[in-house]
Parts: sequence; structure tokens; C-alpha cells
Amino acid sequence: MMGRWVYVVLVISLILSLRNPKRFDTQTITDDELTHPSHELRLEYDYYRDKCPDAEKTVRSKMAQLYSQDKQVPANLLRLFFHDCFIMGCDASVFLDDSNGNESHPIERQAIPSQTLKGFDKINLIKEELEEACPGMVSCADALALATRDGILL
Repeated sequence: MMGRWVYVVLVISLILSLRNPKRFDTQTITDDELTHPSHELRLEYDYYRDKCPDAEKTVRSKMAQLYSQDKQVPANLLRLFFHDCFIMGCDASVFLDDSNGNESHPIERQAIPSQTLKGFDKINLIKEELEEACPGMVSCADALALATRDGILL
């Protein structure tokens, strides 16, 4: 019975996709635009090499320790990273848990999909070590990105 419903959903999806194909923009993108984006917000490997040379090593070491204790940590952080980046970009807004009494201001961490997220405590541990190494240098968003990257590589 369940297989039949899956088949029906797939057929309906196929029919709808053929009926309304996505229209592609005919604007072409040059090679120069791909290699040199016009915006300044780019990811950079070893970004903290001058400000906090041990940042990536600290995160990598802590992630290895956390992974040895719990193999689910990378998956939990990947999901946490996705939920943070999905809404308005990777800004660590998923870590905010207080609206300062403003009931009309929604809090990402209290949203229904965010209520089952795990790994906040792990990022807090990593952030504590980063603060010891170089206070006020590495943002929570970057700590989450680095930890997720290193967790996936473990």
C-alpha cells in the first residue's frame, strides 16, 4: 500500500515538473565573474592565521576529542550548521535564545525545526577554548563552520 502512494506521488511530481519547467535565465556569467565575485564576503581557508594562528588547530583538536566520545557530533553539527545558514545566512542566529521580552520578534532557536537540534553544548565547549586562545577573535558562526567542516573530515 505504501509503495503505491510513493509511486503516485512520483508520477504527480513528474507530471507537474513537465507541465511547468523552470525557466532559466538567459544571462550568461563570464569566467571572470566566477573567479572574482563582486562581493567581498568570501570564505577563506586559514582566515585567522594572523589574528589567531591556533584557531583552526584548536577547533580540530577539540572536534577530535568530542568525536572520540560521541560519533554523532559531526552529524549534529552539520544539521545545526544547515539550520543556521538556511534562514538568513550563516550568522549564528540559531544560537540566540532570548528576544529580550519582545514577543513579536521571533527567535530562531525556539522555532519548531530548531527545537530538536543538538550540538549547542559542543559549540559552547569549542568557543570556550577559542576564547582562551584568543579572546573575542573567532565568531560563533565561524566556530560552528570550522567545527562542522572538521567534524565531516573525521
